[in-house]
Amino acid sequence: MTLQFVHHTQRPELWDRLTGEFAGVVPEYNLHGDINSGFWNRLFTDFPDHQFLLHDTATDTVLGAGRTLPRTWDGTPEGLGTGLDASIEAAFRDHDDGAAPDALCALGIEISPAHQGRGYSARLLAHMAAMARAAGLSHVIVPVRPTWKDRYPLVPIACVPRNSAA
Repeated sequence: MTLQFVHHTQRPELWDRLTGEFAGVVPEYNLHGDINSGFWNRLFTDFPDHQFLLHDTATDTVLGAGRTLPRTWDGTPEGLGTGLDASIEAAFRDHDDGAAPDALCALGIEISPAHQGRGYSARLLAHMAAMARAAGLSHVIVPVRPTWKDRYPLVPIACVPRNSAA
């Protein structure tokens, strides 16, 4: 096994594999947000170096994907906004306004179902932190979805049950 991080600018054709091999990894409700429809395709045109894959070059297998956006952040909880959508909006606003980012915001980490449970998400998260350091960004923002949010997609995040028995 030879693992390598590959950014979209290096091998954009590898991203075509995610549709089939990663089917069902992202909860369905995540695919229908108001913000995603306006900005999702711009990830690869405006921020291609911030989208990356964990690739096993020995077997030519895509194991995982990481998506990030650079943005400005004032360091306060209020500056984070109300959630991931606010960070996405802020990143594209900053980009369009020519603002210099000082933070990297994680949009998500996805691991192919065939390769889950092997610690690859930790490698992807570590790569995000390394990307931020290399770019001179002082913060990494990682919005986290409640564990059972996919079971309660219409319930506001603040109301999702915690530590419920399965």
